[in-house]
Amino acid sequence: MLFETGLPVRFYLPPEDVRLDLLHPSATRTTCAYKGVASYWAVPDTATDTTAAGTPTDVAWTYPDPLPDAVPVADMVCFFDERVDIVVDGRRGPRPLTPWS
Repeated sequence: MLFETGLPVRFYLPPEDVRLDLLHPSATRTTCAYKGVASYWAVPDTATDTTAAGTPTDVAWTYPDPLPDAVPVADMVCFFDERVDIVVDGRRGPRPLTPWS
């Protein structure tokens, strides 16, 4: 779990615990001043779930080469709580309102 000021708690999962075969790499890249450059994953058939520009909606990200303070999340997969259902210990979490909603 990763706690960041002003954001929901994020669950970073080992890639072997994620069905990456159901996702495809996205062209999206973003940079966090604390974690580094993130790479994203999208659902292959997002024809009915796209951004206003018509591009696939990213649902998860990873930091393949994080900055030193973020090494514990290296290569872990984190899903957008805003875009998918997150279930922890059998309880579905709420869909938070963030800039990524």
